[in-house]
Amino acid sequence: MADYKAFKFVDNIEKRYTIGEKLGQGNFGVVRQCVHKETGKTFAIKLISKALIESKNVYKELLENEFRILSKKSHPNLIRIVDLFEDKTYYYIVSELVHGGELFHRLAQLSKFTEQ
Repeated sequence: MADYKAFKFVDNIEKRYTIGEKLGQGNFGVVRQCVHKETGKTFAIKLISKALIESKNVYKELLENEFRILSKKSHPNLIRIVDLFEDKTYYYIVSELVHGGELFHRLAQLSKFTEQ
């Protein structure tokens, strides 16, 4: 897929991806499973409300900083971002699909946590 260092404008994300079931919910948006229509590969797609992010300058700076860091790092324990899109309403972050649930819930269940 394309270089993910910048958001690319799309008129309709569903021309590229079939959006599926909800995987998680956060303060700024929702994560859903998606399938790339051209390749048939399955990914996760995070839909982030532009209105929410742009309501405070610090939110946009944090988002940009996260992508700046991730674009320079490659590690087996970091989720790989596949592509970035935006339309008038949302930012879309397409990433590899990782099974096992949300990290917060996993950490809350453990009494001890190691790097392994």
